[in-house]
Amino acid sequence: MNTTGERRRSVLVALVVVALCSAVLLMMADTALRKEFWLDEGFEIALVCERPLAAMLTRGSFGCSPAPLFSAIERVVVRSVEPLGLPMRLTYRAVSLAAATLALLVLLFALQHRLGLKAALVAFAVLAADQGFHHYAEQSRAYVTWLLATVVLIMVTGEMCARVDMRLRSRLTLLLGAGLLAGLSATPGCGQAAAAFAAFWAVQRWLMPSASLGRKATLALAIGAVAIVALDVHYWSGSICRGWGGADALGLDLVAGSNKWAMIRNGLAPLWPPGAGAWVLFGHALLLIGLLAPLAWRRRRSELTARERYALGLWTVCVSQLLIVVAVAMSLLASHYLFLPRMFIFVLAPRAILCALGFWIAVRVAERATRDRGAALARGLAWAAAAAITAVALWYADRIGRAWHFPFPPVGEISCASLKTSELRLLQPRDSPDEFTLNFLVRLGRAFDACAATPAATAPPRALLALDATTRADWFRVVDKAPSAFKPLRVCGEDVTLRHGRFRGD
Repeated sequence: MNTTGERRRSVLVALVVVALCSAVLLMMADTALRKEFWLDEGFEIALVCERPLAAMLTRGSFGCSPAPLFSAIERVVVRSVEPLGLPMRLTYRAVSLAAATLALLVLLFALQHRLGLKAALVAFAVLAADQGFHHYAEQSRAYVTWLLATVVLIMVTGEMCARVDMRLRSRLTLLLGAGLLAGLSATPGCGQAAAAFAAFWAVQRWLMPSASLGRKATLALAIGAVAIVALDVHYWSGSICRGWGGADALGLDLVAGSNKWAMIRNGLAPLWPPGAGAWVLFGHALLLIGLLAPLAWRRRRSELTARERYALGLWTVCVSQLLIVVAVAMSLLASHYLFLPRMFIFVLAPRAILCALGFWIAVRVAERATRDRGAALARGLAWAAAAAITAVALWYADRIGRAWHFPFPPVGEISCASLKTSELRLLQPRDSPDEFTLNFLVRLGRAFDACAATPAATAPPRALLALDATTRADWFRVVDKAPSAFKPLRVCGEDVTLRHGRFRGD
């Protein structure tokens, strides 16, 4: 292919990738706009404001997910946006939405570069049609940031396995950086980083003995792994969930649970989704091909093509990440913590990549079997299959989002004159939870939008009592004097006082 043709193909691929990721982002954003904040979101949003950014990086976020990457970014977002109205549902969830979109982008661009666009589309489809992926992408929580870090770690490690022409120092730097990203994303990230480093070392030793690592490089990887493990142990030492015993009361402690197999089956849903539909079974088949077929290549590893070496290297990295499932499961058992699918969400990354490998291998087998008679037909069918898989995935993604659409909180009949007082100090019941604060601010913002045509009254400062955040008709009251049963409504430690309907500035 000439240079002009290559450029056109690159532009076309980029347009396809951006269009697909944009479509999924719009679906997720639309759903996030219609979902109320819930208990854990309210708790985490309140928590990220309590610690300075430097303290998060040095001592951890001191939450149940003490690795600070998500909390540090979320803190910047929460402290810099206007906490009022429907846009809160997007801005407060912007980190998760962006992380989910970037995970899809990295998968598509990295895989198509080495294995072709058809295989990359399969990885995109597997991830984009997963319910857990959408559920946590549309929440202000750390799970999808962890998934993004896993995608980056796997793809960087796989690429470094294939880049024998790159300087070893540069490859090690990129690898250590990806490992640190995983370690900063979640506590099990330290194990993931160590496993990826070991996989990189093994691939260089087994598949590319002429480019095998020396003692200095091996020592650098070992020291990097130990440092990342030590960092995550340090973060975990300050976690507020160490020694937490609430899983038994919720029926989610595997040790105390009566139906252990059902809990294990549910917990491992990110790797092996439940169900017996055609889409689920097709995904299982691709996963098994991707897991088992590369084993046969080890016998002829000296004869592998460049793409096959890359595929085998990527397979080794993915399998190393799946081994971390055992470590996570054992830690959940030992700590009597929640045995839930979200604790294994990082597995979505190796699963999507292994399914793409399975598809790529199946297409290669079909093309070789029809080399003389129907190679063009086989390629055409492969493209049709990849396009169909992508279309079905987008259809599933749309269905997943629509099932979680809830009505916007009603504004109801309100007195715009009382609401448009020039200065309002917001108060809430003393026993109200964190998510109440956020959902009330969403509803109040919509009320201000409905009263946009009403001019602001010149009057002494008054207090607005937050009574309800959902559907109650009598959901706020403006008074001259605050009752003792109420406390200041606060966002990031700052009392919310609205001046001309705005929190930060006029």
